[in-house]
Amino acid sequence: QAVVDQKLADLTAGASLDHAKLAGHVTLIGGGPDAPGATAEQALVAAGCRVERIEGDANDVAAELAQRIQVGQP
Repeated sequence: QAVVDQKLADLTAGASLDHAKLAGHVTLIGGGPDAPGATAEQALVAAGCRVERIEGDANDVAAELAQRIQVGQP
């Protein structure tokens, strides 16, 4: 658990498209009307970001993030 906690502490999260454009890799989380849409995703790709999306309910997202953290791929 300590390894997962440390890796979580190293992550950056935010909701600013301008800040996200500065990253090399962006993971968009969630789906539905409140999630970042295709326009935001296209803007990130155009800025040179590698973009991934994790969708599903809260349990699905939590499980996917936990699995990625365990293998060092947040």
